[in-house]
Amino acid sequence: MFLDEKQSKRLGDIILEPKIQTRIASFLIGIKQYNCMVLSKFEWQPVEWIPYALLHGQLYREMELIGLLRHTCSWSLDPGVYVQTSKTQMQVYTDLKFSDYLFTPAEADLTFYRYLALSQGLFAHLRFIRLLPVELPIEHKFLVLLRSLETVHGQQMQGQIQMLRHFPVDLSESARERIVGEESRRVLRVFENFVQELLQEEPS
Repeated sequence: MFLDEKQSKRLGDIILEPKIQTRIASFLIGIKQYNCMVLSKFEWQPVEWIPYALLHGQLYREMELIGLLRHTCSWSLDPGVYVQTSKTQMQVYTDLKFSDYLFTPAEADLTFYRYLALSQGLFAHLRFIRLLPVELPIEHKFLVLLRSLETVHGQQMQGQIQMLRHFPVDLSESARERIVGEESRRVLRVFENFVQELLQEEPS
């Protein structure tokens, strides 16, 4: 965990404010929408059954989670919050290099392997609940959804690990580990930067 005790308490104090819920929900929805755009490319490609089933399942699970986030969030009425969220989404799109995957052919190549590694990083690191004080009750519907989302990510990560391990691309074991590590660190930097932005918000 990259927050100290004081920062964790601060996040716990503000996380249910509408503007913070809005920023978190928009952050997650933006990433999941970009991810859905990449995953949907494989709906019309000749892909072997097992990887297709995993990618297809991820696509529709992401769409379901987007719907739940939209329904559960207490959306802010402050227009300025949405200016912030738009800027954040564009920065995330750039920092996670989604354009590398959206505008390339859907093929079993190095680019797709790196996308799988990015997805693994997203499943592993987009976890808000672990940053909160352990004594904070997880009873509010927004926190319950965040915890459920992280459980789903953990389940999806198992299939992702298998795809990364057995994906038919000409890479040594060390090269595979290097790519997975690079994308993991990329996601973690984006997540840490976002959380630090939240902590700088003025109290409502």
